[in-house]
Amino acid sequence: MLEVQSEYETCYNYTEFHTWREPSLFLSSNIIRPIESGKPSVVLGYYKHIKALEDLYTFDNRKEVYAFFSTISTECIDAVIDVLTSAPNYIAKFFADASLHLKVVNDPEDDFELLFIQIRSSMSADDAIDMLDVLDDYWWLKVDGDLRRVLAIDV
Repeated sequence: MLEVQSEYETCYNYTEFHTWREPSLFLSSNIIRPIESGKPSVVLGYYKHIKALEDLYTFDNRKEVYAFFSTISTECIDAVIDVLTSAPNYIAKFFADASLHLKVVNDPEDDFELLFIQIRSSMSADDAIDMLDVLDDYWWLKVDGDLRRVLAIDV
């Protein structure tokens, strides 16, 4: 019997660990292990793309954000980076004064984590929620639903 996985499962249930060559980033981390095979990590090729995201977002916990990318498939990394790269342009249409933050949110009850875009704005809470609803209709809900299971956006 042929088993079909959704993109979400392909993204989220990725079990191969990847490693990084920026030791200072993971000095106290037991998440990332050294390269044992002598071969560079697949994710290592994405380092400059992930680092470029720091020009668009403030990483609330840099180590966790980088480590998050080591837990998802390369296909999912491509999609997440594409969305994260285009998101500020869409967000700016509705939140002109916003600062964008990126962080990893863990849900211990359901044992999963996701990458979270937080929009910080000077708008009132009610206005920000209304604008988020407009953003959702305009763009966010058109992003692949499976991808939205590993990436979220909120105010």
